Amino acid sequence: MSYVTREFADPNMDPEGDPGFLQPDVESKLIRRASMYDDDFNENNKRVWLMFRAVAHKTDAWQIIKDFARAQNGRQAYLSLISHFKGRGHVSRIKTDARNVLERIFWKGTSRSFTFDTFVSRLQGAYHDLAEYGDVRTDESKVETLLTKVSGDSSLSSACTFIRNDANLSADFIAAIQYLSNEVLARNRTMTTNPTRNISATSRRESPRHKPI
Repeated sequence: MSYVTREFADPNMDPEGDPGFLQPDVESKLIRRASMYDDDFNENNKRVWLMFRAVAHKTDAWQIIKDFARAQNGRQAYLSLISHFKGRGHVSRIKTDARNVLERIFWKGTSRSFTFDTFVSRLQGAYHDLAEYGDVRTDESKVETLLTKVSGDSSLSSACTFIRNDANLSADFIAAIQYLSNEVLARNRTMTTNPTRNISATSRRESPRHKPI
């Protein structure tokens, strides 16, 4: 499959433009030099097509590759999918959506519909999408953004101060997330336990007696 779907179809292309040439291992050389104009390629191309058809049939992706069904052209199906899902327009949308998440998402305290895990997952997902397309943020900047995003939860103010003053935590995004997650978890446990104690204490109080008239 690697040679059928490789970016460059011409094995005689200028080596400087061929990533396979810059990786001098045996497998890369074989992939780069394999012919794409013989019967073996035609057979392998059909096999690749059958793989894509099995995965994409009855999905939205099928509309993108169905025109290659008659020729069973796996290579063109692959290139069309890459162009659609990783083309400039798609990449731009992914990056814009990720930046919108970073701009709009905030943590202000626990609620049933929006947990701290959900908040963290969306934040990490946005950074992952940006990094995948070349916009890599440093851990230091991600930690600072994280602390800014949770500043609306006053119960985490001490934890945020501690992270900022800790050289390791302030430079480790995952570690900072874990520290805050533990703080939120501990607080939630306290909130779950204390109301029960308060109710029990209230129920044991004697009702005030009415003064005689």
